[in-house]
Amino acid sequence: MGRRRKATAGETYLFVLLLIGAGLWKTSPGLAIAVPAGLFVLLVLAASIRSKCGVCGQELRRVAYGGTLGGGKRVKICPDCASEMRRRISRKAVGRLMD
Repeated sequence: MGRRRKATAGETYLFVLLLIGAGLWKTSPGLAIAVPAGLFVLLVLAASIRSKCGVCGQELRRVAYGGTLGGGKRVKICPDCASEMRRRISRKAVGRLMD
């Protein structure tokens, strides 16, 4: 017997939208269609908005690192900028050791 797979987020959202529509169908069929459709559009818009790297402006996909910039402001940065910041910090630390 195979292992049961977990429901994905999309399947869960679809199930919730169907429950909302089914609950509204008895009172108002128009709302039963409009409300889940509106929520679906909002979910699609929210999923399409991507955050950007605070240093280079590249869209962040899955991996984002937190970093502090000049004024102590926390920003999300991409893996490339994170490794560059680590190298700079390491170079400064080694330079202080050599002095």
